[in-house]
Amino acid sequence: MNSHDEPKRVWFDVNIGSDPSIALGLLFALKHPEILVVGVSVSGGKQEQRLEEAYRVLEYAGEYNISVHYGEDVSREAIDAAQPEHTIVRGPLTNIARLVLDETSLGTIHFVGGAFRAVYCRGETIYVEQKATLDKDATRIVLSQYDDVVINSFEATSTLLIPQHMLEELGKAHPFLKSRFDGFQEHLVQKNGEGFDSIIAADSLAVCDVLDMPTITREVIEFKIQSNGTFFATAPLDSNPEPIEEETSNPESIPTPTVKHQVIRTVNSWRILKELTSTL
Repeated sequence: MNSHDEPKRVWFDVNIGSDPSIALGLLFALKHPEILVVGVSVSGGKQEQRLEEAYRVLEYAGEYNISVHYGEDVSREAIDAAQPEHTIVRGPLTNIARLVLDETSLGTIHFVGGAFRAVYCRGETIYVEQKATLDKDATRIVLSQYDDVVINSFEATSTLLIPQHMLEELGKAHPFLKSRFDGFQEHLVQKNGEGFDSIIAADSLAVCDVLDMPTITREVIEFKIQSNGTFFATAPLDSNPEPIEEETSNPESIPTPTVKHQVIRTVNSWRILKELTSTL
């Protein structure tokens, strides 16, 4: 960072605690010299536990003056006081939709969610990206009423697999992270009957997007937010595999707005993982 430049001011609105990659991404941002985390709000259920986890990450990073908010309590006044230039969102868009309706200035929203292609990941083909569908009404509000959004699509984030040997190195350097990696593995075994030897560093991609890393490629895509929460591109996309199909069944006549946003389609995974590990 040039000595005359100021660090980028970033707010996090995340369902921290659901996946260790969220704690990893927040810690990455807290440690990066070109980023200033100005606040955290938690989304999703079990707010008390998520709030505690956010505080644990901040404490581990040696940051004691950053405000942390229950999702329902975060207000326009709190955001205005923090003056974020960027807002990283992982989880349901419930908090962000309310702030958008209140005409809050959130800077550029980096939404870690949504998919425009079927993605084969961890033994299954995923057509519906969960984060975009956790609160479909909120997703429609944010993407149709806020102009400055970059969508970190699942096509891109799913390629950011931190391999086992790198997880072990991070775990040795940061026992705090190792306990979360191990706990997530146990959760996966209980849920699926098997674990996986990697985690997807989705939130770390959002941090690198804030940093405007040149190896991240973006494309402006016009798409419909369909009644089931999926994204249907209105023009053909060049990349394989198959695109998300158009949803023609909508018995409840749910609005399906057509919007246009920047979408991260491809990344240099090695470059991002190198930035992550060198920062931590």
